[in-house]
Amino acid sequence: MRKVFFELVPVRKVDKRINNAFKKLVDRILAAKAKDPDADTTALEAEIDVMVYKLYELTYKEVLVIDPEFGMSKKEYESFEIK
Repeated sequence: MRKVFFELVPVRKVDKRINNAFKKLVDRILAAKAKDPDADTTALEAEIDVMVYKLYELTYKEVLVIDPEFGMSKKEYESFEIK
């Protein structure tokens, strides 16, 4: 693959607090899967999705384009904060 395509992908730099929030969720997913490879981690994965949407400052309407079955209301999404 050509390097130029990767140069076009916007990569956000995040502070330590946000990085830790992602890390905690990923660690929970990995721990659940280590205990039971069939563990349902859908909710945790969905939370990561929302965090990414917020990180890139996507509007609710933009999120619905990406994920038409998005489970949050507009109000819930707009009030969501990465903790």
